[in-house]
Amino acid sequence: MPIEKKHQQALELDKILNMLAECASCDDSKEKALALEPQTSLYRAKEEMRQTADANALSNRYGSPTVYNFKNIKNMVKRAELGTSLSLRELLEISNALRTIRSLSDWRKHCETAETSLDYLFSGLTPHPFIEDRINTAILSEDMVADNASPALADIRRKIRNAGLSVKNQLDKLIHSPAYQKYLQESLVTMRDGRYVVPVKAEHRAEIKGLVHDTSSSGATLFIEPLGVVEANNEIRLLQGKESDEIARIVAELSNLVGEHSQSILQDYDSVVEIDLIFAKSRLADKMQAMEPVLTDDGVIRLKKARHPMITKTAVVPTDIYLGDAFDTLIITGPNTGGKTVALKTLGLFTLMAMCGLMIPAADGSQISVFENVLADIGDEQSIEQNLSTFSAHMVNIISILEKTDDRTLVLLDELGAGTDPVEGAALAISIIESLRRKGARIAATTHYAEIKLFALETEGVENGSCEFDVSSLRPTYKLSIGVPGKSNAFAISQRLGIGAEIVNRAKELVSYESAKFEDAVSQLEQTRQSLAKELEEAQLLRTQAQATKKEIAEYKANLDKEKEKEKEAQSSLTKLTYIILIYVFYIFGGLFNEKLTKNEYEYIDANNEKKKFKFKDPLIILCTLSSFSLIVSLYMSRKMKNKLFGGSEISPISFYDESILGVLHTISTFTSQLSLLYIDFIVKTIGKSCKSASIIFLYFLNSIPFVHNFLQKLLNNNTNNNKNAKDKINIKDIIKVIITTISVFLFNLNSGKNSKSGMRANSTFGILV
Repeated sequence: MPIEKKHQQALELDKILNMLAECASCDDSKEKALALEPQTSLYRAKEEMRQTADANALSNRYGSPTVYNFKNIKNMVKRAELGTSLSLRELLEISNALRTIRSLSDWRKHCETAETSLDYLFSGLTPHPFIEDRINTAILSEDMVADNASPALADIRRKIRNAGLSVKNQLDKLIHSPAYQKYLQESLVTMRDGRYVVPVKAEHRAEIKGLVHDTSSSGATLFIEPLGVVEANNEIRLLQGKESDEIARIVAELSNLVGEHSQSILQDYDSVVEIDLIFAKSRLADKMQAMEPVLTDDGVIRLKKARHPMITKTAVVPTDIYLGDAFDTLIITGPNTGGKTVALKTLGLFTLMAMCGLMIPAADGSQISVFENVLADIGDEQSIEQNLSTFSAHMVNIISILEKTDDRTLVLLDELGAGTDPVEGAALAISIIESLRRKGARIAATTHYAEIKLFALETEGVENGSCEFDVSSLRPTYKLSIGVPGKSNAFAISQRLGIGAEIVNRAKELVSYESAKFEDAVSQLEQTRQSLAKELEEAQLLRTQAQATKKEIAEYKANLDKEKEKEKEAQSSLTKLTYIILIYVFYIFGGLFNEKLTKNEYEYIDANNEKKKFKFKDPLIILCTLSSFSLIVSLYMSRKMKNKLFGGSEISPISFYDESILGVLHTISTFTSQLSLLYIDFIVKTIGKSCKSASIIFLYFLNSIPFVHNFLQKLLNNNTNNNKNAKDKINIKDIIKVIITTISVFLFNLNSGKNSKSGMRANSTFGILV
């Protein structure tokens, strides 16, 4: 069931729809805007709101599509479908419509965005560029068909021009002949009824033989067609008739072309009207600085920083309005002209707007419930500035409202119980509210009766609200404060307007003690509320500033940590590279003297230039000495380089272990490889000597595999943060390092384990560089 128009008008939806119509481009979409109905189905309301939001998003990114000079062509197209020839003007209007359809289709294709709820409208458009171009080529204006509209027309017009030129040449000779000039009123050739004539003085009518086609208003001039050009003029008239027939044929052909595609064109026309209406909603949203509310059907309304769109933005304070969650009934109190009716209308109007798929001028996070009915008793459909309601008018409306209300109804009542005895009016108002609540409705009502304020204070599910009023300026701020009953401020307003102080004081004496006490309590409560609200606002501002400062500090610290980490990584990489190069240098010298160290005897030349032999009992003594020296060097380097190699930490078990194991493994591997060279062949020699890479490979694995490092930390009771930057998984870069290191060592030791021979050092050098 649609919501009654009188309730829509009471909430001023008609004014919003007028604003919407102004944002539309074509006549039919303007009419649809004015006839827009609130959707009582949540699904339909959400669908229309989604379309508006999608149109707004597209417009903000790509600009609003243009629908210009889009006339209503439906009647023309239907006539063409029936075989009627259209006028040139009508065909041009159809061409303009086809151009708009094509431009809209192209516009959507150029929007590089995901699917939207409007795509079914755009994808359904079927441009007809052939019809559009055919009409534009054939018709130049509303009364002119182009020569190239058809070959026949071009030929006919060429013949007309040639025949006309021939006639004019003959008449030019006549008017310039000395024998005839004295008979002519003017020496010119003109036309009457489509025939070429010359102006002849009336008294010389007999001197020039021909047909009189016209006379001047004074009768002094006759327009005569000389007999010599009658046949030529007749030929021109015949050609002009053929021209008219050909133009009629062309127009009929174009009309038939439109008629053949009438269904597609009519469907496209309806789609364009719908698209224009949806984008008009988007333009209205931009104009009102509106946003998309959350739509539900649970009866809960939450308006944040709401602004009535009919009130100047500078004159209104954004307000919050809640209903249907913690309480189902809101009683708004305050002085007359204090903004109560505006708050009431804002609540109802925003609900109707959202149900129409219109965005609302409120903050993000606002929520609107879709109702099956919205019923309003606001005066006699009064405007915001007027107050023309009477008790009888109220009761007629309220009786109707009581009959139509159910649990899916929003009821809005302005000045409930006014216009009669205050005591009876207040009692009747409370009874009406109770009846509506029993039906399950959501209710918002305005009043200035203290009894209704008290009813709200004492009744669960009923909440007071008050509109702020600036007594000094006698202007409402339109800000609603929920939870606090409002004061009428009658005394303050009257005194501010200039009424005598003795009258005000006497009025205060006449007010009952209980009423005065209640009003004082309300005043104190309002002062406290305003004070707390101000403190809360300041606290929120400080909190926002603190959060911003905290965020800046965190970002600065993060950037600083990143810089330190980069610097640390650079130092660590350089140091490790230096360390590896030193190890390889040590291996190079070991390789150069490898063969000498593995021999049992050596030759040398003494002072007498004689060869002598020197024998070692066991060359392994030298090997052990050399390996021990290697261990000492490794441990020393561990002590000196631990900070750079392991992130600048203090001496820790894991750091010492890593470097110590390097030295130990180097000692064992060197001893093993040197020993093996005495007894094993080429392949095994190469593998054995390559055991020197074990120390480097093992150290890389320790730093590359997190669970090994973590295990060692636990094993050695390491409580430091050395491994705070360990990765959650094996780093592929470190694995590549291990592979490259292994390849380089094998290349270094490839040639029979003998690095000292010439020709073999190329591989060694290449291995080091790798």
